[in-house]
Amino acid sequence: MSETRMPRVGQVKEITSLANPIVKDIKALALKKFRDEQHAFMAEGLKLVIDALEGGWTIRTLIYSKAGRGNASVEKIASRTVALGGLVLEVSEKVLGAITRRDNPQMVVGVFEQKLAKLADIRLEAGDVWVALDRVRDPGNLGTIIRTVDAVGARGVILVGETTDPFSLETVRATMGSVFSVPIARATPEAFLGYDLGDRFTPAHRVVDYVEAVAAASPLVSVERYGVTVEGRPLLVAIVAESPQVAEAARLSQLAATRGEGTPEKAVVWLSYNVHGDEAVSTEAAMRTLYRLTQPDMAGVLAEAVVVLDPLLNPDGRERYVQGYRQRRGAIPNADPDSREHDQPWPGGRYNHYLFDLNRDWAWGTQPETRARLALYNRWLPAVHVDFHEQGVESPYYFAPAAEPFHPRILPWQRELQTAIGEANAAVFDREGWLYFTKEVFDLFYPGYGDTWPTFNGAVGMTYEQGGSGWAGLTIETAEGDTLTLADRIAGHTATGLETVRTVARNAAAVTASFADGFRQRAEGAAAYVAQGDPGRLAALAALLELQGIDYGWAAGGAVEGVRYGGGLAAPAESGRVEVETGALVVSTDQPKGRLAAVLFEPEPALRDSVTYDATAWALPYVYGLEGVAAEAEVATGGPAPEAPTVATGRPYAYVAEWSAPGDARLLARLLREGVGVRVVPEPFEADGRR
Repeated sequence: MSETRMPRVGQVKEITSLANPIVKDIKALALKKFRDEQHAFMAEGLKLVIDALEGGWTIRTLIYSKAGRGNASVEKIASRTVALGGLVLEVSEKVLGAITRRDNPQMVVGVFEQKLAKLADIRLEAGDVWVALDRVRDPGNLGTIIRTVDAVGARGVILVGETTDPFSLETVRATMGSVFSVPIARATPEAFLGYDLGDRFTPAHRVVDYVEAVAAASPLVSVERYGVTVEGRPLLVAIVAESPQVAEAARLSQLAATRGEGTPEKAVVWLSYNVHGDEAVSTEAAMRTLYRLTQPDMAGVLAEAVVVLDPLLNPDGRERYVQGYRQRRGAIPNADPDSREHDQPWPGGRYNHYLFDLNRDWAWGTQPETRARLALYNRWLPAVHVDFHEQGVESPYYFAPAAEPFHPRILPWQRELQTAIGEANAAVFDREGWLYFTKEVFDLFYPGYGDTWPTFNGAVGMTYEQGGSGWAGLTIETAEGDTLTLADRIAGHTATGLETVRTVARNAAAVTASFADGFRQRAEGAAAYVAQGDPGRLAALAALLELQGIDYGWAAGGAVEGVRYGGGLAAPAESGRVEVETGALVVSTDQPKGRLAAVLFEPEPALRDSVTYDATAWALPYVYGLEGVAAEAEVATGGPAPEAPTVATGRPYAYVAEWSAPGDARLLARLLREGVGVRVVPEPFEADGRR
């Protein structure tokens, strides 16, 4: 038989030539790339090979030197290898030395299939200890740690970040056989999920499992659950920093800067994914981004920045999309855009449980997901916020700078930084040969979005849009004949997310200084805003302000120079002396949320361009049916808050409630839910002196 022919499975062969292709393949296992491709590795020494076989590891090839011929133990494992369908090679000392890269090699080498524990299968019980290793780079050190874990009886090892390969020959040697008895897991998305990102859409519960597993394995990552959706799915963020203590110190210094107290210790970047449930690539990219943030090349970034990553803002909508897509597609994804899997039926996955668009809700907080998120966001107030979206299949990638119109209350540094980040993203896309556009479609005017609302809260808020959305599925053919895959879309969002964080970190000193300076500047225009009228409506407005973190007080009465608007006026009145009712609601713009308050209260925001993406009027006095006053000076507070309605005691004939404020609708709903009879009075009437 010629040495260049591949032997059959379960065969014994003698080889003496270094040029033999089998020998070349085995030698190539010294390279990690080849080990990963072949899913194989080498173990050197008779004892290690016996331990591996006894432990149930799959042997592909047994190599022994001619000196082992006649050795009972060698012949026994050779027979066992043949029986298991493996290949047995008898080689010269020269060949064995070349394979092991040692002058005096041991006489037996085994080639085994790699075996890693699944991170998802790890279930901690009382007394269990798993050792998480973050970025251990020396093979000898890793092998020694694995051997120590085995000696002390710990359950296993979890490798985080770019830790050296546990299957390198040097590491395997240093374990002295413990690699075959100690379970080893890796904290990558693929290792945890059991498939490559881009092969399928990940259900919401598995996303939560992965994020929490990364936090359990990496000292750089902590997790905070901040709410629950209507359908019972958790809302959570991953906080990535040099340590949880560093993250907390950065958060406190961030908030102090909003009060005019110093400069933040680090630049805080907040990344938000999948607010529209059917724009499902966002969450897949979030998992990839979270993993990449824990890698060694990001250490310099985390020295300057803290990242808050929300992988899934709309779990209920995403789950509706993911499960619906799984039901529509066949065994093999169909790229034909006319195929059924690309036809998302109503209501689709864009909206939350109540079919509400969560990306219109930042300023209003009508939905439980939004209310929970705003509470957490206000505890951080980051310097940069990115809202990840998808758009039509035919569109190239979009990133900042935004389109006109820009709201006039956006500060120069906010525009400058988003331009700098856009240029950095453009450099990445140019290098990769990816198409993109900027300064079109997505403006920064209406405050209800995930780019504008953070902007009015002091951040640089930006929208990033990847082509695809709910139409694209796992793969779709574009009008130009190209194929857009989920993996392609993941790559786009991952690239911009990481480059944004890198750019902020490179400019951290300027970012933190500009952020702090922005809060030292009082919002231009009115010194305070007043809302007065129906007490129930004032109470509803006060509840919104509390949700938004805007300070307010109750007027002591008096008069002030200002502009009246709302309250039935067709247009804002001329500036003049205006009476302020005792108990009117007062919002000063001299506060950390002063700029947001001005945006929400001002009667006529300046619009430089008539072509805009959404609403152009939203002043809160109009929204709540109240009279507003844009006051030129501060308004004295300290007056009484609106009194809660009193309920008569005794045995009244009926209770009468007005229909004038949001609370009245909630009262009616509660009465109906409790089975209380309710009637409507169609004509005005008078009782106890009240009409």
